[in-house]
Amino acid sequence: MNLVTEAAIREHAALSTRRRVGRRHQSASKVVAIIGAGFSGTMAAIHLRHALPPDHAVVLFDRTGRFARGPAYAASDAPHLLNVRSVNMSALPDDPGHFERWLGSLAAPAPGETQVTEAGTFASRRLYGRYLRALLYEEMTLSGGRVRLCSDDVLGLAPAEGGWRVACASGREVVAAAVVIANGNLPSSRPCDGIVFHDPWAAGATSGLRPGEPVLIVGTGLTMVDLALAMHGHGFQGPIIALSRRGLVPQLHAAPGPAPDRKSTRLNSSH
Repeated sequence: MNLVTEAAIREHAALSTRRRVGRRHQSASKVVAIIGAGFSGTMAAIHLRHALPPDHAVVLFDRTGRFARGPAYAASDAPHLLNVRSVNMSALPDDPGHFERWLGSLAAPAPGETQVTEAGTFASRRLYGRYLRALLYEEMTLSGGRVRLCSDDVLGLAPAEGGWRVACASGREVVAAAVVIANGNLPSSRPCDGIVFHDPWAAGATSGLRPGEPVLIVGTGLTMVDLALAMHGHGFQGPIIALSRRGLVPQLHAAPGPAPDRKSTRLNSSH
């Protein structure tokens, strides 16, 4: 798969408006519907399009209209970094260096979007979201429009002749031979009282805090780090207390060592 420049992304975005799903669609036997367009849904669409016959279409649904993002890679005020080196973040298993080449093709990422350390290069999550979006738009073009976007809220599925009927909030219906449900981790259903937030990514969880008053975060994993960065990004200067029942915190990445000798590895694994 070729690299996609930012100019090409904008061009594909304009073209994609003509490749969105209408109320009428082709034969159900030649359609696969994917509900959810975060990382999993986006990559399922790309890989299915490669595996399906040329006359089959993949329809990607997302109620937010922010395709190839999802909560993990959405644009945010703080440049949250990925916890994996960029060299290991290719979305294409058969092309391990694809993400690094894509990074190198950018004219100049904004400050803070990448961090170069002794342990390797780390990109921001929102920059990785741009990468996923580039892959999706490229696949839409290469497939001749066989990957289609549907910005709508899927309300339900019902058995239909030849597959499943996908019913949307707008009244649109799409009949598909198969359906992939990729709606990710659902937010907590517990109510928020404005003081306790059970969903750390809920609107208002890290903004509008009282200056100088402490904030308690239950848990000391990577989400805690993201929340602390988000609060500082919103100008909060008060104390942040992170509570862990095991007293553990995320560890720093060590500098990568030399690659193992493949011949020696094969010999050891045979014993």
